[in-house]
Amino acid sequence: MRLLLDEPFSYLIAHALRADGYDVQAVHEIHLSGTSDDALLGIAYDQGRVLVTNNVQDFVPLEREWAAAGAIHHGIIYTDDASVSRAVNQMGHLLTRLRRAMETHPGDDALRGRSIFLAG
Repeated sequence: MRLLLDEPFSYLIAHALRADGYDVQAVHEIHLSGTSDDALLGIAYDQGRVLVTNNVQDFVPLEREWAAAGAIHHGIIYTDDASVSRAVNQMGHLLTRLRRAMETHPGDDALRGRSIFLAG
């Protein structure tokens, strides 16, 4: 599974996961900061990446719009700060949960058209 970390996630998370051999990019690293949610989901699709986002309130309706239009994304992993903090000083827990998600759902199409929620 290849990941694209949405804008609120630190590039340090991508660095740590790449050090473990995972194919992960952060929006900040590839100069996509400020990209609209719809465009970002499209870029993730074009790159064959699962989007990791904390922006549940915007992406859940967008995911429904895509489904209604017959469009399929490569997957979305939702998080929230209450259960899995994005804070750099607490990123170990998030890294553990992302690693587990990638191990549980191996393969580039493992979450194609689906979404999961990372909980603590």
